[in-house]
Amino acid sequence: FDAITGARASFALRTDGYVATLATSGSTLVIGGNFRFVGTATDGSGGTARRSLAGINPVTGTPTSFDAGLDSPSFTIPGGPMIIPAVVVNDLSVDGETVFFGGTFSRVNGSVVRSNLAAANVSTGQVTGFAPPLSGLVSHVLVNGDSIYASGEFTVDLGSGVFRSGTVAFDPTSGSVKPFEAQRAGGPLALFDGKLTSSGQLEDDDPAPAFSRLLALDL
Repeated sequence: FDAITGARASFALRTDGYVATLATSGSTLVIGGNFRFVGTATDGSGGTARRSLAGINPVTGTPTSFDAGLDSPSFTIPGGPMIIPAVVVNDLSVDGETVFFGGTFSRVNGSVVRSNLAAANVSTGQVTGFAPPLSGLVSHVLVNGDSIYASGEFTVDLGSGVFRSGTVAFDPTSGSVKPFEAQRAGGPLALFDGKLTSSGQLEDDDPAPAFSRLLALDL
């Protein structure tokens, strides 16, 4: 849409699923969600294969060459059915030509192991060395300078029985955990007046329902 008039632009994009999040990196619109094809016909057929993360030309709506190759290999429960895990990108955040994305997946570039939070180059699709040691669902991702903040229903094992959860900060190069800690503040993330805002319930709060409060967290 036109940012001033609200008139609909010529840009049009269809997928065979849903788009949950988007951001721009230079001349590329990066979208994430739950889909297998982008640029499909009106009946949902055809399109270019992209698993839940894709680059789009923001003028024409056509897919770019960007393909991070997300996957989660299927497995069989002994004596039970084959399980095909979902591959979903819930949120993404861009820093230059690098897109950081979180959701539910276990492979990037087809075979590189990454647990639900990863980064890739928007031009090449190549996964970076960013490899956070977490387990569980990532719902929100935010880049802020030399830190990547992620929130959701996950835990990070720091060893010796020490865990982090809620909202956790990671080094953008290695994915190592940074000192910032906000247990149980696992909602959407935004920056305001030098603070990180989120929703949730801090551990020392009274026992109110989870995700019942808006929190401003010191960085």
